[in-house]
Amino acid sequence: MHRPRCVCPPASVFCQLLRSLSQLLHSFLFTGADTKEAVAALFPSDVHSGLRSLLTKLLLSNLPEWRDSLLASAVGPAKLVACDWRADVKASSNHAAAMAVPTVLVDIKVATTHMHASGGRMEQGTQRE
Repeated sequence: MHRPRCVCPPASVFCQLLRSLSQLLHSFLFTGADTKEAVAALFPSDVHSGLRSLLTKLLLSNLPEWRDSLLASAVGPAKLVACDWRADVKASSNHAAAMAVPTVLVDIKVATTHMHASGGRMEQGTQRE
């Protein structure tokens, strides 16, 4: 009995495929494509129509979960709650060089925020810097 031999493409073909799929996924997530037509426009023109259709369905079906995951792991800037400052000038010192040296004191209060998976913000208290 004769067994057919498996012919595997070289590893470089798989690496190129993974790079292309990664590039497609990044383009899909960060361009805001959310319709079949918009996703299909991300593909090169030489991609087989059946493969394009299958990947489009796969991408669109996973879009809500991937967006929630991206939003949940997003880091946003802290929100400034209060800021107080003053400039002090030394009026006396044993050294003449230390006289009239201004010092600025800044008191900053920020509220750190975190993103919910639904995209809403949640306050997590304040801290002083």
